[in-house]
Amino acid sequence: MLKIKTLSLIIIIITCSSCQFNQSVNTDLNTGAYSRGDGLGCEDVTIEIKK
Repeated sequence: MLKIKTLSLIIIIITCSSCQFNQSVNTDLNTGAYSRGDGLGCEDVTIEIKK
């Protein structure tokens, strides 16, 4: 029983540590444009122009 619990704990730790939780924000200083990413993918790109 102890071996099963230990093996389960190791698998959970490896699974959680292999996920990438990368978030990024890039800003263009000349135009003020910025992009935000979550490290997983991109579905939609929005461009806003502030005046």
